Amino acid sequence: MANAKLIEMLNALLALERTGIDQYKIHRAKFVNWQLAGQVPYFDDRINEELGHQEFLEDRILFLGGTIIPQVINEVHVGIEIPAIFDNDEEAEIISIATYNEAIALAVSVGDEDTADKLRFILSQETDHLNDIVARKDQMRMAGVQNWVAVNIRGAA
Repeated sequence: MANAKLIEMLNALLALERTGIDQYKIHRAKFVNWQLAGQVPYFDDRINEELGHQEFLEDRILFLGGTIIPQVINEVHVGIEIPAIFDNDEEAEIISIATYNEAIALAVSVGDEDTADKLRFILSQETDHLNDIVARKDQMRMAGVQNWVAVNIRGAA
């Protein structure tokens, strides 16, 4: 029998992933609209990784005998300007990292090391996402937003 609290936590993670996908898609669309080609592959990579996390969570919930709660999404925070985009994405990743840590602790406490190990892998990717965002924010702070934009108009990352 599936642990109800773990299934609930996996569904909460699923909502975070769905939210992240939507937020990254909207931010990607803004960069395309602004013709900042240098950042489009970054957003494509984030979207694809988040889709992979979503697929894993759906599969894991079903494997554990749970029910996927469809169409649940948290509030999407869309940045108006470039710094706000990365601020919002940073906050979303911080929340995801904290929630993955909670889920790992819960999985361990109910004796589900297999789920915990898989969640640790996703956690490492979420941490990489956060590090990428922080690096972009540091680049903007050091070079200035206008210079950072100029580099990305040319397509260099």
